Amino acid sequence: HGAVIARSANLSFAIPADQAKGFLTHIGKPVTLGLRPEDFHLSAVAAKHTAPLSVEAVTTEVLGPEVILVASTGGKQDPEIQARMPRDFRASPGQRIDLFFDLSQIQIFDSVTTRALPRTAASC
Repeated sequence: HGAVIARSANLSFAIPADQAKGFLTHIGKPVTLGLRPEDFHLSAVAAKHTAPLSVEAVTTEVLGPEVILVASTGGKQDPEIQARMPRDFRASPGQRIDLFFDLSQIQIFDSVTTRALPRTAASC
């Protein structure tokens, strides 16, 4: 339908239209998707463009002012993700958690050169 989609074995993100122009040169090519821990949220209202993501907790690391959630997306080919959570966040291993990723902060890298693909000015 004219959308740019970033896909992996178990994840699929529709790139916001205002940002997609920067990635058009790599449509159909393998890329590396970069998702920063601070860009995951417990609610959709925390970001402008969000994508829901259901994960399974692997472990948590309490760091005082924050908790790092290490989670599996369920795909054998997908690496685990790390998400920065509020200090009162708790999860048990195996617990399902619904997160929301801020798509305006997505990073996409050329898999061959490892260079970041430029985002459009509107998305930076």
